[in-house]
Amino acid sequence: MKGNAQPAVFSRQIAMYLAKHVGGWSTTAIGKFYNGRHHTTVLWALQRIDSLRARHDKIEGLLFSLTKEIQCHHLQNRSEPVPSISTATERHLLSLGLDDDFLEFLTDRIADRLKSRGTQ
Repeated sequence: MKGNAQPAVFSRQIAMYLAKHVGGWSTTAIGKFYNGRHHTTVLWALQRIDSLRARHDKIEGLLFSLTKEIQCHHLQNRSEPVPSISTATERHLLSLGLDDDFLEFLTDRIADRLKSRGTQ
């Protein structure tokens, strides 16, 4: 999904939120990944998702589910045992082997889940 259509924007904002809060990416790195968007655009997206998360249990559930999916994907691709997930570990999940293809897959999954739930 590309462009500025509402589902694409929301999916991208969710992915940006996960990249920041689960992967520990900087807002500059996230902006560069998403076609050179400015870091302030990323900051706005993070604030929007934080706001939606606080007001809507469905968004909170979606973020929880996607975070667990990312963690499981990461853990399946590691050969050594991993300690229980901590904040420090969460900050580095995306930077430890989740590539662009996975992030695109994740964005598509977010869009599919939103469509199936009727959430916008």
